[in-house]
Amino acid sequence: MDNHDILAIVAATAAAAATTVSTAAVAVIDDISTSNSNNSRRYTHPGGVAHATRVVEYFLGGSEEQFAALFRMGKCDFHRLAKWLRDGEYVKDTTYQSVEQKLLVFLYVVGQGETQRNTAHLFQMAHSTVSVIIRRLLTAMVTLHTEVITQPTQQYVSPLIELSPRDYCFTGCIGAVDGTLLKAHIPLNNQKRFFCRKGYISQNVLAAVNFDGLFVYVLAGAEGSMNDASLMKQAISRSFKVPTGRYYLGDAGFACGNGIVTPYPGERYHLQEFAQGSVAPVTRKELYNIYHSRLRVVVEKAFGKLKRTWKILRAATPEYSFNEQIRFVYATTALYNFVQKGNGSSESEVDEEQLLARASGRADITVGNKLPIEIRRNTAVVVWENRAAYLAARDNN
Repeated sequence: MDNHDILAIVAATAAAAATTVSTAAVAVIDDISTSNSNNSRRYTHPGGVAHATRVVEYFLGGSEEQFAALFRMGKCDFHRLAKWLRDGEYVKDTTYQSVEQKLLVFLYVVGQGETQRNTAHLFQMAHSTVSVIIRRLLTAMVTLHTEVITQPTQQYVSPLIELSPRDYCFTGCIGAVDGTLLKAHIPLNNQKRFFCRKGYISQNVLAAVNFDGLFVYVLAGAEGSMNDASLMKQAISRSFKVPTGRYYLGDAGFACGNGIVTPYPGERYHLQEFAQGSVAPVTRKELYNIYHSRLRVVVEKAFGKLKRTWKILRAATPEYSFNEQIRFVYATTALYNFVQKGNGSSESEVDEEQLLARASGRADITVGNKLPIEIRRNTAVVVWENRAAYLAARDNN
């Protein structure tokens, strides 16, 4: 079995969400180590610059698919991120490890939800070295968060809304908000406040996501027992801002106010409720709720992909303090946006500047300082009228 065969086994193990380092994974580094030494002893610390370089070259030498399975991003994104770390001097090359090796260690831990001890065994370095690497990279990724996750400006409108023949009636809508629960490890004397409605200890995370699926705001660390409305109040009291003439969509757990427009209560809402039944929406409120649900799902998809990609968010390991668990949320959302933007998933790339400038003015007038309840009512009327016009035109043909 050659090196690439072994690497394929490691990648398959990672893809299957293994919780321990496999013997094949250990064999990967053992194979590298023995090529640098004539004896058969196992390294318990880095083997110098040459060894560190070979580790990086070995993992980068595999296929794109294998690399992504282990480190949760492609090689191009990896090199961009390493360059950002090196150029900003957030992490530096040292005698024993390059920036690339440190980044591999960090991505392996957060991507696989692996323990520091098993990671040290895989990369053949001291446990204390892994701990230092994780904490330094964690600080760097929190800095990255401030660069790649920014709230919309006053002039911003969503091209996917404003230029859509179906959704333009939601003019001024710039994304969706939601909360999600992440398992947490909390000291015993503070656990009561962090028990969530699902019966486990958790932190509550609020996020706003635009219609391109990018995070534009994140607030982590709230008690698991906190409901969405209270979580939003906390966010507003800190740094969450909704530009005038703009709004986000939120589910029924939020209050309809403060720039958040919720669905009509007491009406069918979830898409499954309409898909499983034979009765189409019969009122403007039901039709509005269908549109609302279809657009708001963007934030649920973002949370789902985030948790699937960065398994540290599901680990709740006692290795890290609660403050560090919070910082992992900011770090992984930063990595999420970094990769998405690197793949060209950015609304700003839409070459429709003049149309968007007019759309921004239209949103300023249509939404303005109106209350969210009024925005909902006006949008529901337009959606209903558009549907009636479509049905009439179809029948005439």
